[in-house]
Amino acid sequence: MRTKTIFLLFVLIGFNFSVFSQFSVGIKSNPIFYNMSKVLGNYGNKTLGTTEKDYDGLWALPNLGISFGYELHKNWELKTEFLYKYQGISQHKEPFENISISYLEIPVLLKWKTQSKIGWFLNGGILTKIKIDAKNSYHLSDEEGRITTNVKEIFNPFVLALNLGGGISYWISDRFYLTGEMRWSYDVTQVAQRSNSIRFKSGNEWYFKNTHILHTGILIGINYQFKQTN
Repeated sequence: MRTKTIFLLFVLIGFNFSVFSQFSVGIKSNPIFYNMSKVLGNYGNKTLGTTEKDYDGLWALPNLGISFGYELHKNWELKTEFLYKYQGISQHKEPFENISISYLEIPVLLKWKTQSKIGWFLNGGILTKIKIDAKNSYHLSDEEGRITTNVKEIFNPFVLALNLGGGISYWISDRFYLTGEMRWSYDVTQVAQRSNSIRFKSGNEWYFKNTHILHTGILIGINYQFKQTN
């Protein structure tokens, strides 16, 4: 009886290690300060007389997050991530108004990859964006400086998006590898909760009609594979 118990224990340990060895973890960041997001649709500030043609993507801090992968097959992997992302719009003429929205992004991606020291990969899937904060700021004058107001209640708390990406990988050891990826995402859900005119606390009146974010970004990462590669 004791021998069977010990044997069963070793089988369970071996099974758990085998399953665990299929996992990988990593850290990812966007090294480019310009987040390359574009809000599509009809929007603008009625008070200032601006439209979507007066706005570009917003300069922001690099995105940062962690990733987890599970190897389904030697060429296929299921991945998820937790990424902090800063998106929005910035007016490219005075009074240089902008709207910034910060999200926690959680994609679920199916990844296809090659098996080589220097390889390449493709991935695609769905993306859930959880709103963390949203602010509107604009420049009044040199004496008064910038006015910033919280507009979190204007934008949807959850946004669903489609995600597509591809890139290269480089194994620096049996377990560690680097990745560089170009990624695109498009919001299926509208960014704003309402499409009618909205007056911010700053007094500015905005409108949002059928607004969606199209994002293009570059992600670099370092990853650890629990299973040793040959």
